[in-house]
Amino acid sequence: MSYNWELPFARLFGPRRITTGWHLTGITRFADGTPVSLQGGGDYALTNVGLDYPNQVAPIHKMNPRSSGNLYFSPTSFASGLSCGYEVCGVTGSSPQYSFSGPGTINTDAGLEKDTKITERVALNFRLEMFNVFKHANFLSSGVIGNPSSGQFGQATTVAPGRIGQISGKIIF
Repeated sequence: MSYNWELPFARLFGPRRITTGWHLTGITRFADGTPVSLQGGGDYALTNVGLDYPNQVAPIHKMNPRSSGNLYFSPTSFASGLSCGYEVCGVTGSSPQYSFSGPGTINTDAGLEKDTKITERVALNFRLEMFNVFKHANFLSSGVIGNPSSGQFGQATTVAPGRIGQISGKIIF
C-alpha cells in the first residue's frame, strides 16, 4: 500500500510560503516469509547427495521469535539427531526439505516533504524519509536455522535493519 497526502496546513494562519506544499508519503508492506530449508549434512540416509532431512515426530509449532528467545519453531517437532545412533541408516527422513514458510515482514517507510516556490521557474524541495519507521523487528527467513545438527536449530538469527533516516534537499528549475 502506498500513499501520498497533501497536508492541509494552508488553512492555518501564517505566510503561505510556509504553510503550503507539505506532503506525507509512505509505503507499507506485508509479506510472507520464504520457505525454511530443513536439512543437515552427513548423508546418513546414504543417498550420496550429502543432505539429510529430519524425521518429523509432531506437528510443527511456529512461535513469535520476538517473544520466545528468537525461537521460530519448536525443535521438539523433529527427532533429536541425524546420526545413525538416532535414526536408521539408509533411510531418508520423513520431513520434506521445505515444509513451512519462515517469518513474514511488516514494514512501513514514510516521508515528510515540503515544496516551496522561490520564483516562477525555481522551487526548493526538502524531504525527510524514515525506513522501517516503527522499528519493527523483521526476522529474515534465510536466518532461520533448519539444520537439526546445529545447537541453534529452530532459531531465527538474522534481523533486517532497524530504523534508518535520511534528509535531502534539491533545487528544481
